[in-house]
Amino acid sequence: MRKPSLCSEQADVHPVSETDSLDNDPELLECMVSISQECENSQSHSPSISSSTFPLSSPLTNTSPRKHPRTSPSPSPRKLPWASSLLTPKGPKTFIDLTESSPEKSPVTAPVAQPIATSSSTHTSSTAMLYEKPIFRKNYLPGYPTTNCVRLEDLIVKEGLQRAVLTSFVVEMDWLLDKLPENIPICLVKHWNANQNEQPGSCRYNDKILMVHPPFASHGYGCFHAKLSLLYYPTFIRVIISSANYISYDWEVLENMVFCQDFPMKPTTDLSSPSSPPPLPTPSNLRNQTQPAVSPPRTQFGATLEKFLEHCHVPLQVRATLKQYDFSSATVHIVMSVPGYHSPKVWRNFGQASLANIIHQYVNSTGTRDPPFVEYVMSSIGRIFGSWLDKFYQATCGIEYNRTYKRKPKNALIKERFGIGFPSLQTVKDSANGISNGSSFFLTDSTFKHLGALSQCFRDTIALRPGCLLHTKLLIARHAANPDAVADTPPSWYYFGSHNLSPAAWGTYAQSKFARPGGSHDILRISNYELGIVNKIQSNPASDEKWELDSGFVPPFLSPAPTYAASDEPWIASNYL
Repeated sequence: MRKPSLCSEQADVHPVSETDSLDNDPELLECMVSISQECENSQSHSPSISSSTFPLSSPLTNTSPRKHPRTSPSPSPRKLPWASSLLTPKGPKTFIDLTESSPEKSPVTAPVAQPIATSSSTHTSSTAMLYEKPIFRKNYLPGYPTTNCVRLEDLIVKEGLQRAVLTSFVVEMDWLLDKLPENIPICLVKHWNANQNEQPGSCRYNDKILMVHPPFASHGYGCFHAKLSLLYYPTFIRVIISSANYISYDWEVLENMVFCQDFPMKPTTDLSSPSSPPPLPTPSNLRNQTQPAVSPPRTQFGATLEKFLEHCHVPLQVRATLKQYDFSSATVHIVMSVPGYHSPKVWRNFGQASLANIIHQYVNSTGTRDPPFVEYVMSSIGRIFGSWLDKFYQATCGIEYNRTYKRKPKNALIKERFGIGFPSLQTVKDSANGISNGSSFFLTDSTFKHLGALSQCFRDTIALRPGCLLHTKLLIARHAANPDAVADTPPSWYYFGSHNLSPAAWGTYAQSKFARPGGSHDILRISNYELGIVNKIQSNPASDEKWELDSGFVPPFLSPAPTYAASDEPWIASNYL
């Protein structure tokens, strides 16, 4: 099976100017070198990389090595063809430069989006709201039981689908278009690579598909990694957030997680006189577009969706359609990451600062008094270190960063309550497709050794579907009931989406020496575009079975995660592929 020659999902490399900001920041330079090395090492591998995290010494943790049967079911997942590369637009490349203007500085005036067309021929039972309540499911895989699974065909229902906004790191175009109705308008937002003669901006792939390549931060490193789908039906919009790219391999071989919910049109939207959906914008009319004079959505969910599309430089005519829908039934909260140097005034909207803010406001306001036991499954591990991991763990406690709060990293607490799940070499060898499956999982020797004592946090990632490997990015934070706690035990919660365990995805707190003369300025530096959801579990059941019953969410891996056996080592793709 031939796979695309692409950078890992962790980050990509773009040209960097010698005059870029923070060029004297040793931490940034180390990060750049690390990302560059990751990309060089991953050029011969697939774009996905997986890792997981789990609690250690706790009532939820099994500290003795144990293994799950790794026998492959019959039939085993078939090997699938890959696209040879990131799709490249057909015809002339008329790109519009998106790097000169910032979303925050766009003028506020003018056009209001037109309602989506309502045709009597599309008002059928097949286009009813199937997911009025949110679902959290694994992707269906051939040859495995269907319990707690969802097929892509059950999410993208062709009948009645009028248009779509799709985002992905990498796209297998022929495979994707086969899942969609013919001749519907599509806005496709994806990663781009200067080495493949691609540029930031917007261009036409054909007369129905508008392609958007979002710009990166000034230091030039990062990737577009979010997996969001907005599917427009006659009377509702379907929102899908997952860890799977739009390639057959992610949906039919690797294991991923999917969130999906339908949201109705606002009752004020005029549906009495059907009209055609407004056409997709052309590169020529993108230059002078302005913001609509409409108040933003009132829910965190809707507002964050719209803001994310704005940061991606999705055209106004596309993102303004979100104002037609009622997102008040949303119970999850969206976490987004957007490249840039974010000041304290705005960083609560992004990365690990956003995660901390959501946990503090909606889940756990007691912070370190009731620290959670964390299990984190991911498909890539970036260059992390003790101080960064300590700050990230604080974010999972709902504690926002404060530079004046000085303390040494509490590595003992992290080792006790934060587990990093990543497949062992033996787990990859025993998977359905053997070592070739491991090309989607990325960790370097230097990163693992750099962790030092914190490498003890690593746990083996064992999928409940024997022979599968987890491409999921899933963080579960559980609070053990404590009768002596200073307050009621906080609810447990989980995150899943596109974020891997890396500073590029979640952001790094740093100081910008150039921000004002003679002084410094705190920033949250993020390299990637990422998107995920946080969902609260109201109770803290004593057993995993009760957890699943109460939450409607079933963790797809063996939890608590087993420690590596004495002979085990983490999977290092570059050593074998």
